[in-house]
Amino acid sequence: MISQIRMRNFKCYKDCKIKFKNFNVLCGPNSSGKSSINQAILFLLQNNHGDITKLITNGEYVHYDEFEEIKNDEISSAKHIIIDLVGNNKKSCSLEIKKAASTNTIECIKNITDFKMKAEENIFYLSAERIGPEDVYDKYNGTKIGFYGENAVGFIAKNKDFAIDEKFAYQKGPTRDYTFLKEVNYWLKEIIGEKINANDLDKTDRTRATYSKDGKQLQVRNKNTGSGLSYVVSIIAMVFSLSINTPEYKPTFIIENPEIHLHPKAQMKLMEFLMFMSNFCQIIIETHSDHIIKNVLDNNGQVIKLNNFEPIYYTKKSKKILPTMTIGEVKWTVFDMPTIDFHVSLYSYLQEKFVATRPNKVDDEIRDTLIFKSNTKLYDTKCKRYGNHTNALSQYETLPTYLRNAIDHPKKIKPGEPLRRKFRKNEVEFENALRISIDFMIKIIEEKGW
Repeated sequence: MISQIRMRNFKCYKDCKIKFKNFNVLCGPNSSGKSSINQAILFLLQNNHGDITKLITNGEYVHYDEFEEIKNDEISSAKHIIIDLVGNNKKSCSLEIKKAASTNTIECIKNITDFKMKAEENIFYLSAERIGPEDVYDKYNGTKIGFYGENAVGFIAKNKDFAIDEKFAYQKGPTRDYTFLKEVNYWLKEIIGEKINANDLDKTDRTRATYSKDGKQLQVRNKNTGSGLSYVVSIIAMVFSLSINTPEYKPTFIIENPEIHLHPKAQMKLMEFLMFMSNFCQIIIETHSDHIIKNVLDNNGQVIKLNNFEPIYYTKKSKKILPTMTIGEVKWTVFDMPTIDFHVSLYSYLQEKFVATRPNKVDDEIRDTLIFKSNTKLYDTKCKRYGNHTNALSQYETLPTYLRNAIDHPKKIKPGEPLRRKFRKNEVEFENALRISIDFMIKIIEEKGW
């Protein structure tokens, strides 16, 4: 397992430490530094030999030609790049590199390998560019499944009758026999509704896969099956290989964009598989899927959001996570996207906490908060309340109440009811109002300690 990695002057990171738990999700906008974390780990893996004279810059996992392309833009070329990783039993591995004196090439000045990193033994990596559907695949040659998943089908063909330990079976029973292929197919059927069979072709170095649905073999060429199917096969085969080659320590699986070509329901089932397998390994996922992030938070995993190249950590117990989380909250929390769904959830939460049966009562409670009084101009719409406001604190609606009513009553329902046209000139204006209102309600929750 990897407990932490620290990157200094490496790519977008001037000095950043990332702490990992057992199940981790890296998320954030494009170009926020997610891939750089994976590349730092892979750079260490590629050079985990301890010889400073044999730095591999163009290797199996990463390709760096010049020092300038991997140094942080804000530092001088005279400064060194340092990557430190802490693994099992607090053992570490580290690289310190610098710009070569006479060229722009990269020179290693320190390579510590106390923590031994071995590909597909304790570090597994599956790229987002994994292999798609093919008519035939390479026969498994006994080395690696490959970070493109290119040998996944061959691995299944070779090990399909392997008897696995009962602990790796999700569904257990006294009369069941547990084989590698049966358990792979259990999960494949759960996730995507199909099963696989793989066989080596006689007198060739090739393997063929066939797929079936509801017991009937698919009558299409493999190359014409969906990409989601082959992508999932790669993930299941690689992670479930643990049931055949069980390491001494929990290995780490780094999987980029597991959601590619998968329906949200299939994404949830895939996460169920990975959550189960995390009993035997560490998982690090890079994703843009709000469904996956919500699932991880619901199941006590750790979400690491990269914000201005600094990590923000979220778990189910984080103070800013509501008791019942919606996809809208996930979009706001990790992607900075305000949604109507999250606004509705927050307003309902305030209504419950204020013990208010009507929005007008919520509005009065909002006006009585310190955060409202600190910036009345921003949070007061100066739009008149609809209906009775006798004895109310104001005849106007606060921003959250106005938007709540605009969402629930976009059109005039009763005579005299306002159309609530404010913030409706264009989509940008409405989204900005939604953003301010959501942030405001979160601050009220924080002020109240809820």
